[in-house]
Amino acid sequence: MTKQTRKIIFNVLIIIVTSAIFFYFKFRNINLANLWTSFKGVNDGWISLSMFIMFLYWLCDAMILHQMTKSIDPRFSFRSALQITMVGQFFNTLTPLQTGGGPAQLYMLKQKGTDIGSASSVLLIKFIIYQLVLVINFIVILFFSYDNLIKHFPRLSYLVLLGFIVHLFVIIGLLIVAISKKTAHFLAHLILKSLFIFIKKEKRIKYEQTIDYKIDTFHNESRRMSKHSWLLVKGGLLTSIQLFLFFSIPFFIFESIGISHEGLILAMAYHAFIIMFSSIVPTPSGTAGAEYSFTILFGSLMNGQELLLTLIIWRFISSYSCLIFGGIALSFASKKLAPLK
Repeated sequence: MTKQTRKIIFNVLIIIVTSAIFFYFKFRNINLANLWTSFKGVNDGWISLSMFIMFLYWLCDAMILHQMTKSIDPRFSFRSALQITMVGQFFNTLTPLQTGGGPAQLYMLKQKGTDIGSASSVLLIKFIIYQLVLVINFIVILFFSYDNLIKHFPRLSYLVLLGFIVHLFVIIGLLIVAISKKTAHFLAHLILKSLFIFIKKEKRIKYEQTIDYKIDTFHNESRRMSKHSWLLVKGGLLTSIQLFLFFSIPFFIFESIGISHEGLILAMAYHAFIIMFSSIVPTPSGTAGAEYSFTILFGSLMNGQELLLTLIIWRFISSYSCLIFGGIALSFASKKLAPLK
């Protein structure tokens, strides 16, 4: 068994054990026989639609990757983009704070023959577009729904706001690198000196040189990509569609179990709050944080049995399906990926 395989199994076990502990303490009084009866009564059509929406979410991601990579490598196929997308989904789900998807995708792009410097810049620019669209969408959601959140869920509202602030600082940092190389170098050196105050000067200089190289590469590639304005606009539009689809999934799950009194807008707003908070929880797939915020927000809209049923279906479609289909894509990869960091 390779080191990579052991890490994958370990992280899967973390997800299973953490989820099991949460489910036990939160829903230990639920009658499992009644739950199974309710599960058999779920509308297959609505569940199929929810899963299809998740597939469209992956498809949008693959289209963005394909268009951006093809601009630097005309040989790059959509089939490769879809496979790399699903492998990225697999490792993002498997690693804390979704840190594993980028390195895995970069390795696969390199194996497909794409220049590693250009490939890393494509992935970073794609990440900037995603973060920027996410922050903009979330600002709109906060404008219309934050009063409702802070009124009914005051404790959770602060956690959601913390998640938003983290994402906001990430996008600001990346935009600084893309726009002003000089400012990015200054801030990077300042942060490194603060973090590594007790580290030898020679080692800190080595870190600074590595960071400087990455900043220069990313800045130069982002300037080159900025000339393809229509490509960036298409990436932003596809990302908006991608997020709209993903945020709508709980609504269709509610329809599948006969909860039709909650509107699409409320379901999407609450789902956005869940993602914003769980994305900064340092566990694989945001496990525990995602379940906790889901039960807090949607718990007031249904009884305990309905809540457990929707939570299980939601986690399977929005998260565990990435492990299943991403794992299948990984198994078809012609070469092994680099070990998880």
